[in-house]
Amino acid sequence: MEKNKKIISVLGFSPKENFSNIFIKKYKNHEDYFLEIDFQKKINYNAIK
Repeated sequence: MEKNKKIISVLGFSPKENFSNIFIKKYKNHEDYFLEIDFQKKINYNAIK
């Protein structure tokens, strides 16, 4: 799992504040779109409206 965390860090993801094993990448120039990776569960994303 540490290898995966290093890879997503290189891709611009950062640890989500106050959570364990969740990383997030926000796109402020695109209506605050975000991608969230939870190493315990799944990848989460919000839809642009």
